[in-house]
Amino acid sequence: LNLRYYKNVSGDLDLGTDKVTRDYSFQWSHSQDPKANPTQTFRASVNLSSSTFDRNQSYEAQNYLTNTKQSSISFSKRWPGSPFNFTASLSHSQNSRTKGVSLNLPKMALNMNRIYPLRRKNSTGNKWYENLEFSYNATLENRIKTIDTLLFTSEIFNNMRNGFRHSMPLSINFKPMNNMNISPRIQYTGMVYTKMIEKSYRYDLDTTTMTYYSTLVEDTIQGFKYAHAITPSISISLNPKIYGMFMFTSPNSRIEAIRHVMSPTVSFSFVPDMTGIIPQYYRTITDTISGRETKYSIFEREIYGTPSLAGRSGRVNFSLNLSLIHI
Repeated sequence: LNLRYYKNVSGDLDLGTDKVTRDYSFQWSHSQDPKANPTQTFRASVNLSSSTFDRNQSYEAQNYLTNTKQSSISFSKRWPGSPFNFTASLSHSQNSRTKGVSLNLPKMALNMNRIYPLRRKNSTGNKWYENLEFSYNATLENRIKTIDTLLFTSEIFNNMRNGFRHSMPLSINFKPMNNMNISPRIQYTGMVYTKMIEKSYRYDLDTTTMTYYSTLVEDTIQGFKYAHAITPSISISLNPKIYGMFMFTSPNSRIEAIRHVMSPTVSFSFVPDMTGIIPQYYRTITDTISGRETKYSIFEREIYGTPSLAGRSGRVNFSLNLSLIHI
């Protein structure tokens, strides 16, 4: 652990040319012995300083020429015999040339590994309902982008983006025939934000042409907002195998036959439109002058985006794998 702080005074006080600047540096390195606690880990590698520290206080050329610094602190915990695990981290990066600082503190996640709630103990999963899967994950994150001179002031709260997200997917897999899978899935997602946006058109008069013109205006509304969505989906995949053999009839041929295996794969996934049964987070505004419509999400500036889709979606994938064997 190394903490240094300098108060630099230059110029002449009597002549009124004196100038006071401050430099700081904080370095910390920590590594936990794995034998100390097998169920949790803690690591730290911190290198934080003011943008002028290396130029004013360091006597090493490498430090003087370094523009970027990074830091990380991490903690993880697992519970034996339980599907839950917890992680927490803090990270920092800065550029001494631009004085920009990016912070992610804290970032915490609680995860529950996949479980089979309907599967009996010592079951092989032969019953279709025993393949029902459930998991849970939650994440809390706080991001800050600022400059180093504002790092320890109240101004950093104006550049803060944060949010909480948790999701609970429930899915099951069917095999009605060989090489065919059907996977229905439903997921609940909830998010907590501290602000949202509203857009509108402002109309002003151009005194030169005596005509009105429009300007798109975006306002930020502070306050806790909870957004959630239920997203059902279904995917179907078909993966047959096609075998074939090509025989060489020439007696002088070194190859008697070529055996090939073709494995085409076709998959389809579909997500229905759920805007009718969940809150509407997408809005449409119209410019009365040009008639142009603008569609936006009130959470499009937030770190996790919008929990629900703007409408239905679908996807079809095709692939072909060919294997050749010489005999």
